[in-house]
Amino acid sequence: MNGVRTNNDSVTKPAETCKGCDLDVTAVLELVSDRYLMNDERFRDAKLAIAKSYKDVIDSLADKSMLPYYPIIYPIPFMLSKKYRTGRELAQAFFYSLSYPDVSEFTKFSIYIVVSVFEKFPDHLVGLIGHEIAHIIAAKGEVKLSEEDLSRILKSWRDFIEAKERIASRMYSCFREPTKSMIKKWNEVALRAETEHAVAEGVQLINKEQFDRIIFGERIADFNRFIEVNLDRIRGSRSSSRVSTDTFFG
Repeated sequence: MNGVRTNNDSVTKPAETCKGCDLDVTAVLELVSDRYLMNDERFRDAKLAIAKSYKDVIDSLADKSMLPYYPIIYPIPFMLSKKYRTGRELAQAFFYSLSYPDVSEFTKFSIYIVVSVFEKFPDHLVGLIGHEIAHIIAAKGEVKLSEEDLSRILKSWRDFIEAKERIASRMYSCFREPTKSMIKKWNEVALRAETEHAVAEGVQLINKEQFDRIIFGERIADFNRFIEVNLDRIRGSRSSSRVSTDTFFG
């Protein structure tokens, strides 16, 4: 994992939105961070393409005020993988991208995209970024776990993820065409076995504990405390020994 930055110097933060304001490409470029791909030619080659796709997604929003802030996009050279049970079977999920707490502001989301996605599927960047923005709009930009979320996780992690996807899909109407159709197209492409193979090829697969340690670096203890505070809020209304930091955010 070359060039992973673990300190907290000069950290780019999610930018507040301005109703009626339009972002130019230069401003959007500031929202694409090299934090996990420092001195990596792949980032230099892809940064402008990611920024242009991000701008297209933002410009396609019918009402920009629905997005409370502009999340940072972090290209990453590793991929989160999670094993889970479906009855007696053990399945594995791969996260090509995800909306996850920002390293500098845990209460806000950022978007993490595996580098091989924009290398091998550049034509689907608008759809992928739009998909993640839909999740952030659905959550109203708030990083928190509800009691309903926790109930779903404890019952079935897969059901929890599928419920989140259904809720996010209701936000697709916030986007004008062609972005809305591009999001739906990416959802189809992402489910193909050949897409999984292409994205995973040459990329290190890591579990959630490893992912958190790399993403938050020296701030991992602060992040774990943030999780505990949120879990304590839920524990106040329901006590469960099955709740752990590993269940938080899936």
